[in-house]
Amino acid sequence: MPQILLSLDGINKSFSNVSVLRNIDWDVHYGKVHALLGENGAGKSTLIKIISGVYTASSGTVSLEGRQLDFTSPQDAVKAGINVIYQETSLIPTLSVLENVFLGIEPKKHNVIDSVAMRKKYAEVNAQIGIDINPEQKISLLGIAEKKIVEIMKALARESRLIIMDEPTDSLSGKEVSLLFNVISDLKKRGITIIYITHFLDEVFRISDRITILKDGRLVSDADADEMSVELIVKSMVGDVMKLEKAPDYPSKSSEPRLSVKNLVPDDDVPSSSFCLYPGEVLGITGVVGAGKSELGRALFGAAKKKSGEIILDGKICRINSPKDAVRAGIGMTTEDRKDTGLLLDDSILHNLTLASLQKHMRKGFISTGLELKLYKGTKEKLGIKCTDSDQHLRFLSGGNQQKVVIGKWLAADPDILIMDEPTRGIDIGAKQAVYQIIRALAAAGKSVIFISSEVPGVHALCHRILVMGRGSIRKEFFPEDPIEAVMKAMLEGEV
Repeated sequence: MPQILLSLDGINKSFSNVSVLRNIDWDVHYGKVHALLGENGAGKSTLIKIISGVYTASSGTVSLEGRQLDFTSPQDAVKAGINVIYQETSLIPTLSVLENVFLGIEPKKHNVIDSVAMRKKYAEVNAQIGIDINPEQKISLLGIAEKKIVEIMKALARESRLIIMDEPTDSLSGKEVSLLFNVISDLKKRGITIIYITHFLDEVFRISDRITILKDGRLVSDADADEMSVELIVKSMVGDVMKLEKAPDYPSKSSEPRLSVKNLVPDDDVPSSSFCLYPGEVLGITGVVGAGKSELGRALFGAAKKKSGEIILDGKICRINSPKDAVRAGIGMTTEDRKDTGLLLDDSILHNLTLASLQKHMRKGFISTGLELKLYKGTKEKLGIKCTDSDQHLRFLSGGNQQKVVIGKWLAADPDILIMDEPTRGIDIGAKQAVYQIIRALAAAGKSVIFISSEVPGVHALCHRILVMGRGSIRKEFFPEDPIEAVMKAMLEGEV
C-alpha cells in the first residue's frame, strides 16, 4: 500500500479576484492524524471544502491514491470515501440514531428499506467504535459528545477512508474529549486517516502524528508532531507582526473607568468575568473559536441574556436588558456577522447609515432625506467608502466597504462605547488598515472601544490592553509590551 492517501498539488482558490489559497502542496498520509492549524481566515475551511467537493479549486489538482479527483459535489467526495464532521452537527434531531447513521444509504430489499440488514450493519459499525449507543434513541436526547460519535458512525457506515473533523471538541468537557480521542485512536489503528482542525495545542500534541500550518492562504509548515513545539507552532502562525504606529496614550488606571463589568455570567455553564474599560482606551478581547468572546459582547449590549453580574457605567449601575437600553446608555455594537445582523443588504447605503440614529435624522416625525444625504457624503469621505452612489444596495459592495458602512452607522449614533465584534474578519489588508485607523481616531477623541477579534497580530498591534478568554470567561490580561507569542500561546493552550 502506498504511503500517501491524498495529495494536493498547486492548489489555488480565489473569490472575486481575492486570493484565499496560494499554491498549496500537501500530502496526507495513510492511517495518520493530521492536525491542520492556522489563525481565523488562514484558509483552513476553504481548503477542506475543496477536498470535500464543496468548492472547486481555481487551479491545481487533488488526487486520491494517485488518481486525480474531479468532484462536482460533496456527494462525489462521500462516494470516494471522504467525509467531513463539521463543528455544527449535521444530524436531524427528530430522527433516531439508526435513521441518522444510514440516512440516504439505507439498505433496501425489493425497493423497501431492509430494517434487518440496517440493524446488522449498525451493530458492525457500533463494534468498530466500541461504544454502545441505543439505535432507537432520538438525536435530540443525546449529549454533545454522543452526537459527535454518531457523526463518526455515519462516516464509517459510508466506508470512509478519510474523515475530516472541524473543531470536534468545541463545547466538550474533559471527559468527553478523552472519549472522542479514544475513538480517534481506534480509527487510526484500523487505517482510517484523520484531518483534525483545532485551535487547542494541548489536543494537537495528544493526538496528532503530523502538524500542518496555514497562514494567509499559504502552507508555511508541515512536519511530524514530534519535531514541533508550542513555540514553533506559534511562530509559524504569527509570522511577521503587522506594523502600526504606537497606540495613543490613555488616562491612567487611577482615573475613573467609563465601564466596569463585575462578575458577569452570560450563561449557566461558564465562570464569571470582570474587567474595566477606560476613556480613550482600545481594549482587546481575544480567544479561540468557542472561547465566549461574542457571547460576552452580546451580553454587554443586551442582545443576549445575562445569568448574573453588574454593568456599571460612569459609576452608576446600568441595567441593560436589550440593545435599545444599550444605545440609550451610549453603547453601540458592530456585530460579528455584518450580513445577517449588521446590515440590510437589499437596502441602500443611505438608509443603512441612519439605522442606529434615526431620531437624529428626523424632522417633524419624518426622516429627512437632506440630513441622510449630508451623513452619507461626510461618511463616504471620512471612511473612504467605494460605491456608485447613495442608492447602491449593500449586497453589491465589497466586504471591506460593507464593514465601513457598519462602522459609519455607529459613528453617526456617536456612542461613548463601541463594541466591535470581529470587525476585520473577511476583509483585505487595505480595508483592515482603514478600520484600524478609524478605531485609533475614536480612541484619540476620547471614545472607548472594545475590540473583539481572534486575529491576534491585529489585537496586539492595536490595543492598549488585551484580555484572553477561554471556555467562556476571561483568563489573563496582557499589554502591548508583552510578546505577541505569549498572547498567542495563552489563547491556544485553552487553559491559562
